[in-house]
Amino acid sequence: MTTVLAFANQSGGCGKTTAATGMAAVIGELLEAGPTDERCLVIDLDLQGDGSHVLGITAADQTCGECGDMFPEHDPRGCPRGGDHVAIANMADVLAGIATMDEVIIPTQWPRVDLAPASLRLAAAEKNLSPLQDGQLRLRNAMIDLIASGRYKVILIDSPASLGVVAVNIFAVSRYVLACIKPGAKELRGLVGLEATIGQVNREINAQFAQICELGAIVVTDAPTARSGGAVYAEAMDYATDEYKGLVLPIIPRDVRVPESYSHQIPTPLYDGGKGKAAKALRTAVGLLIEMGVLPPMGPPPKAKRAPKKPAEVIPAESPASTTIS
Repeated sequence: MTTVLAFANQSGGCGKTTAATGMAAVIGELLEAGPTDERCLVIDLDLQGDGSHVLGITAADQTCGECGDMFPEHDPRGCPRGGDHVAIANMADVLAGIATMDEVIIPTQWPRVDLAPASLRLAAAEKNLSPLQDGQLRLRNAMIDLIASGRYKVILIDSPASLGVVAVNIFAVSRYVLACIKPGAKELRGLVGLEATIGQVNREINAQFAQICELGAIVVTDAPTARSGGAVYAEAMDYATDEYKGLVLPIIPRDVRVPESYSHQIPTPLYDGGKGKAAKALRTAVGLLIEMGVLPPMGPPPKAKRAPKKPAEVIPAESPASTTIS
């Protein structure tokens, strides 16, 4: 059974891409060590395409080398300078209804991780989907067969920095949402809007399919490694822990290796041998999500426990014969 998990927040720069691509790399390693051939898919629906970048798709892959046009897929006019004008299909094409999921999914160099890349043309999705009758279900309809196939154990969706119609599409297909926030009062207030949108999607869309989308966990990213962040940081963390209790995962600390891994197009847990604090925190987060039931069990099968040895029967020594002195 496929688990669909979305990384969301209504603001940018909150660590959604770091969390999504980092956890995908860890999940891929667990699946590689497991007994099946299941895979992990990352769907990048953020028009900035940072998730696609980390997983190996650069702007050069989607730019015409002759005229410089970005993402010229399905352009009937061709390149005015005679360029090829053939680039990879992406999620903008899926939401536009001119490509299937199978047509946009590509493998990455990371074990068991595939990618459905983003496009700058996702900027038009909000306007184009809103008036359509199936505008809120376009992503769900496109993913039904993919989910039913069981090819992917886990599908991770990197969401845009908004709660518009694209986010509604995401919540209509996701089982859980991971809210990615920075430790601050403003970011915590944004959780209220996120929860309200999830609730509205459940009432108006998911109820008709007998499914539900839930807030699975809260991922606090780019956190100071000590309370040197000041009173605002301390109060925000205390509030999050009190309000959401077990949903708050251990923080992903501020770590210079995060921007370094982005520039090298390597998921954070795999960069520099996974030595950084953020890399270790992401691995810990995946393990906790499995324990919480947000992610399904995965990894190598547990070793069979040996039956405890039966203790040897102790035979009491015979008492020496008494010697009678007459």
